[in-house]
This record gives sequence, C-alpha cells and structure tokens, in this order.
Amino acid sequence: MLAEERQKRRVACENENKRMFAVRTENSNLKARVEELKKYEANYKDKYEEAKSPRERVEILQVELSQQIPRMDKDLAGKVVEIAELKRRLHEVQENMEVERQKSDSLEIDLAAEKVKS
Repeated sequence: MLAEERQKRRVACENENKRMFAVRTENSNLKARVEELKKYEANYKDKYEEAKSPRERVEILQVELSQQIPRMDKDLAGKVVEIAELKRRLHEVQENMEVERQKSDSLEIDLAAEKVKS
C-alpha cells in the first residue's frame, strides 16, 4: 500500500511537473510577446510623432537653410576670388614660359649663326 501511494504520488508529481513546465513555457512566451508589443508601441509612437510634426520639421529646415545661405554665399565669393587669383597666376606663368621660350629660340638662332660663322 505504501508503494502504491508512492507510485501515485510520483505519477502526480510527474503530471504536476509537466503542467508546471507548460505553464512556465507559456509564461515565457507571453513575456516575450509583451516585450515585442512594447517595442512595436514605442516604434508606433515615434512614427506617430514624426508624422504629426512634418510642418515643424520643414520650418526648422527652412530656418537652418536660411542661416546657411549667407555663409555659403560668402564661401562662394571667396572661391570666385581664389579662382581669379589662380587664373592670374596661371597667366603669369604662361607669359613667363613664352618669354623663356623666345629667349631659348633666340639663343638657338645665335648659336646656329655662330656655328655657321665658324
């Protein structure tokens, strides 16, 4: 009789363990689902806020761009001056090269004339 009671208790414990395992598994699954839903809710709230305030964002962008335009105009003016200076220097170098080429040609002519005289 004692062995029978132990066997019944063992079977009852096994059944209880199986049931508890199923409950714990379901509990874990539900907790995971709750976390998923929290993330979804946070994402939804962010998107809602983004969709709610596009006009504000456009106004902020307009202000930022209007502040950048004078700086960009100043930068552009500086670049135009820099380009003009580089063009001037290039023209000087080209002129100097032309003068040097003419001197070289003149020296070659003089050298050829000396050779002919000799």
